[in-house]
Amino acid sequence: MSDESVPGASTRMIELAEAAKAKSAMTCIELFDAMIAGIKRETEWRKQQLEQFAHMDDYISQANAEYAKAFEREAGALTTAEKKQAPLDFVLKQGEGTDGR
Repeated sequence: MSDESVPGASTRMIELAEAAKAKSAMTCIELFDAMIAGIKRETEWRKQQLEQFAHMDDYISQANAEYAKAFEREAGALTTAEKKQAPLDFVLKQGEGTDGR
């Protein structure tokens, strides 16, 4: 987003808040603040998702190593099918016990 588009976006958000206040008990300012808060939450969630994605190779490497170790092999010796199965098993193992079983 360029710096020039920010004032236009803010103006549009104020217009939306003003339109929404007719159907809400909130004031225009409260609605605008709620929109900003929602954007901040969404931005933080997306940041967390990107951070997890950035570490995906680490998770996959760990999953492959643990899977191979279970079969007394090296991670580099896993077949394509085993490399696909390893992350699934890793995730399932991480979730064990979280549902009360």
